[in-house]
Amino acid sequence: MKPFWRAILAVLCGAVLVVGPQTPASAIAGGTTTSSLHGQVQIWNNGGADFRCTGSLIHVHYVLTAAHCLHSSRLVVKAGDKRLGSGQRIIVDGTAAAPKGYDMAVLHLASNVTQSNLVVPYSRDTALLKTGVTVAIRGWGQTEENGPPAATLRVCSLRVERSIGSELELEGINGVPLDGDSGAAVWQNNRVQAVFTHSDDALGGLSVPTGFLAGWIKSVSGVDGID
Repeated sequence: MKPFWRAILAVLCGAVLVVGPQTPASAIAGGTTTSSLHGQVQIWNNGGADFRCTGSLIHVHYVLTAAHCLHSSRLVVKAGDKRLGSGQRIIVDGTAAAPKGYDMAVLHLASNVTQSNLVVPYSRDTALLKTGVTVAIRGWGQTEENGPPAATLRVCSLRVERSIGSELELEGINGVPLDGDSGAAVWQNNRVQAVFTHSDDALGGLSVPTGFLAGWIKSVSGVDGID
């Protein structure tokens, strides 16, 4: 049995998914329209009727995102276009959530993303990003509270404020993520360094570093990270 499907079997047996209640991330308020994709894909539920989250393409068949994005039905991914609702539509036919309450998940795509140049690496470095380092988050989330998703991909810059165990606190510089940015990559040094999980009104939000779960990501997807 392939590692990914062993992980799914573990989920069904109650051994993997231990995710407590989370406040879903909100989308990017402020920030700017970005000129290019850096592995970002759109995650939709109800067969593509409703926009849900942002994810990162780490392989032509695998997407990295937040575990609370799995609390939806009939997920599909749209890849290869910055415009909301556009791009290659692919059915999600398998999911695996990280263990120990980490808000991270891997999606398996029923068919491959044809634009292989969209694939991005994730970090397996166990060291947290240092306080003061500037990172970027790109997503299709709301541009204002309770507003609609962004019509096109947007980006904002944030600063690592501090680490709390396996979570990073991020402080907005020129914008903050809002609803719809859940699962987006915390991007720095040309790789996914963490997965954005939820907003914090006092700051910019919280994220889970991929380095803490690099072994698990590889076990369910076969995709190795980089140092």
